Order: sequence, then structure tokens, then C-alpha cells
Amino acid sequence: MPGLENKPVLDQGDLLRKRPGRYVSALPLVNLSSDTGFGYGVGGYYYDTGAPSDPLWRYTQYRHRIYAQYFTTTFGLDRHKLTWDAPYLGGSLYRVQGKAMYERNIATPYYGVGEAGLGLTRGGVTYADTAALEAANRTVENGVAFTKYNLIDLFRPYAELTVERDLLGGVLRPLLGYRFTKVTVRDYTGSTVNGETASGAEVRAFQGPTRLYEDCADGRILGCNGGNDSFLKIGLAYDTRDYAPNPNDGIFADAVAELSYPWLGSDFAYTRYTVTPRGYFRLWNGGTEAVLAGRAVYTWTDGDAPFFAYSRMGYTEGDEDGLGGFRGLRGFKLARFQGPVAAMANLELRWTFLDLKVWTEDFTLMLVPFVDSGRVWDRVADTSFRDWRTSPGAGLRFTWNTATVLFIDYSVSAEGSGLHMDFAHSF
Repeated sequence: MPGLENKPVLDQGDLLRKRPGRYVSALPLVNLSSDTGFGYGVGGYYYDTGAPSDPLWRYTQYRHRIYAQYFTTTFGLDRHKLTWDAPYLGGSLYRVQGKAMYERNIATPYYGVGEAGLGLTRGGVTYADTAALEAANRTVENGVAFTKYNLIDLFRPYAELTVERDLLGGVLRPLLGYRFTKVTVRDYTGSTVNGETASGAEVRAFQGPTRLYEDCADGRILGCNGGNDSFLKIGLAYDTRDYAPNPNDGIFADAVAELSYPWLGSDFAYTRYTVTPRGYFRLWNGGTEAVLAGRAVYTWTDGDAPFFAYSRMGYTEGDEDGLGGFRGLRGFKLARFQGPVAAMANLELRWTFLDLKVWTEDFTLMLVPFVDSGRVWDRVADTSFRDWRTSPGAGLRFTWNTATVLFIDYSVSAEGSGLHMDFAHSF
């Protein structure tokens, strides 16, 4: 097709598994995470993949995709969303994506910003791991406990629209988009919480000052009362992946600038830059298949950003939670590390050891050992390879009709461990 001369086509195996026409891929959502608890809900994809005679059949996994989700967890996370993705809209070289998200987490972790949050501390005491810190926080003294010392209630709904266009024969894509976000922050200081006496008896107690309260009182952070965090998004992606949801070969590298200023509807004034190269290399293919996948991320912020902006990484394909949790450092707590400057590296071996067809449906099963590492700093000049936080682990990937990926990952770190089950590859 004109304009896509350099774009890789889907490999023969993915083409054979690709289902033509319009269909629905709907599942009950069952999620398990050491960060958010047991999650449940329903999510469904509507796909229009076109026909094998379509000139774009070999270049994209679908022509239109709509996804709707209702999801809640036992630890207080609600994440409901509606998305639309249209690669090569109307047969053009443009891709249009829209997203509306309702997101609230009443147990959002907060351990501090920048290098001040690298250790697990409270009241001048440093704890060896999160279990020790949380046990100390639950202890009641004189009717006061710190059970929610590292938690906040964060409500962050948003709406976003982005447009991309293929250049250089289909391997380069500039992006322009806008997101409107309204953030509400609630601090738990002064609330009533569950605690434990020295003998282990559970009692109700007065919540002492939280880490957020202390940092706000000392003027260390901005955004303590929430506010509009809307921004203009400008990006550029170089993409030679053969199949975006489940790549076998190729490189995907992107650079993103997010401009958040009052003239764009924001209550803050800052710019965040993120650079992310990713590589996928097929090691062998014959009976079984193995792919080595790697990612590196570096992000820095100029200006006066709110603290809650530091917990996310911005990519051309959408932002994600950063250093901690199942999209970043999987052996650490969600959003464990956040700051003006952050770096992360991830490496996975995706070995497909089972590939089968059941009626018209295609399924594969992968074994995936991995290792994650990362760190935050206060300034770009402080960046180094010293004292990175690392978490190795392993997981399973289950794919359905090539485009739907379910994962189960377990990882460990110096601060504890993480167990996560959700959809899509980490990167």
C-alpha cells in the first residue's frame, strides 16, 4: 500500500491466527494484585479486522477496536473506561484514538517524592521492607495509629483524544493529543482507622499525620488539594514491530513531551519529557517460539508539577503507572518510587510452549522469566547507575486470537513481593 512501503507485515503465524470480519471478545475481568487486592468486573472488545482482500490486512491487527470496561477491587480501586482505536481511519495513513476514564483509588500508595522517598521511613526510623513498615504503622499508642500513613484517596478521571500519521513508509509516527484531567486528593490524617495493640488485639484508633500531610505541611510538594492537570501531548514514535499487541520482532521507540500550563486548562505549569526504546528479538521459531523483549525508560520534569504527576510514565500509546506495580517494577508496591527524574529497565524472555486451535479460536501459552530495575532522582545531573532497585520474577502469558493477552506474574524485591494478574503485556 502506498505510504507503508517500509512497514513490517504480520508474520505468517499471526496471519493464520488472525480472525477476519467483525467479532466480540468479551470476558469477565478477574484480577489479582498484591497492590489492589482481588479485582472483578467485565470488559469487552469489539473488533473489525476487515477481510484478507483488504490492502491493510497484512499491516494491522484491526481496523477498528472499541473497548469498554467496568472494574473494581477489594482494596478500593475503581477503573471504568471506554476506548476507541482506529488505525488507518477510512483507508488513510491517520490513526485516531479516544479514551474516557473514570479512575479512583482510595488506597493509592504515597512514599514521598524523589530521593527522599527511596527508603521506607516514618518518624526518622527506616524499615527493612514494606511488611515491617506496615506492621509498625498499625501499632496503636495513646489512641493514635499510622495505619494509612502511606495511603491517599486519589480520584483522577480524564478524557483524551490523540491523532497520529504514518511517515517514512509506515515506520515513523508523529502524535498530537490533548487530555483533560480533574484530580481530587483526600488525605486520611484525623480519620478513624483499624490498628493493633502491642498484644495484637485489633482496636479503632485516631489516624496520625500521614506522609502526604507531612510533605504538604513542609512545602515539599505541590498539588496537595488536587486540581486540573490537563496537558497537550506531543510525541514521535519509530515502530518496526510486526504485531503490536504481541510482537515477535522489531523496535518501538518513542519520545513524548507533555505540556501542562494554565493556557491549556491546567492549574500547574510544567513540561514532562519521556524517552522509551523497546526491542523485540525472535531467538528461535520451530515447534516452539521464543522472543527476547526489552524496554528502557527515562523521564524528567521541568517546572512546578503536582506530586501525583510523578507516579505515571507518558508514552505515545498511553500512560501507565511507573516505578512499582505490574507495569513497572513488579516486585515493589504500586507507585513505590516517583520523582522529577526517573529511569527504568525491563527484560523478558517470552517462550511460547503451547499453540492450539479450538474451533475458530486460537490460543497460545507462554512462560516468561523477567527482571525489572529502576530508580528516581531529584535532578537530571544526579542520574547514575548506582543503587537501582531490582526485582526478578516469572509469569505466564495466555493469548486469545493473537490480540488479547492475559498475564500472571510473580516477582520479588528487597522490600517484598508482588503477584499480579491482568491483561496485555507489560510492554
